[in-house]
Amino acid sequence: MTENNINDLRKARYMSLSCPPTSPEARDLVEDIIDIIAKSAKRQRARKANEVPAFKSAVGLIIGDLLIGFHTREAGWSYLSMSTSAFSDRPVGYKTFKPIMETMEAIGLIVGKSFIAIYELRWSLLHSYINERRRTALPSLS
Repeated sequence: MTENNINDLRKARYMSLSCPPTSPEARDLVEDIIDIIAKSAKRQRARKANEVPAFKSAVGLIIGDLLIGFHTREAGWSYLSMSTSAFSDRPVGYKTFKPIMETMEAIGLIVGKSFIAIYELRWSLLHSYINERRRTALPSLS
C-alpha cells in the first residue's frame, strides 16, 4: 500500500447508516441497486417476506452513506467497524450489512479494504449497470 493510499484511507468518512434516500431519484437509484444485488447474490435460500423491508432499508442507508462519502470527501472512502458489537445501536445489523457489502464488492459496485472495512463506491460501474438495466427493460418500438 502506498503512502497516497494510506492518506486516502485516513480521510475516510464514518458510515452512520442514518441517511435514507429521500428524493424520487435517490429512491429509484436504490431500487436499481436492490435489483442488481438480488440478481447477483448467491443465496442458499430465498429471503423471507418479513426480511425484505429490512433488506431494502439497509441498502438505502448503505448507499446513502456511500454517496455522501463519494461527494463530500476528497478520497471518496467510507468506513464502518465490522465488529458485531459495533452494530448493536445501528439501524442495520451485522448479518444484513455484511452480505450486502460482500455482494456489491463481488460485482464491482464498491471497492473494499476488508481488513479495515472501508469502502469506495464505483460510480462509473454502477452507472453502466443501471443504464443497461433500463435499456433492456424498455419495450421495443419496432
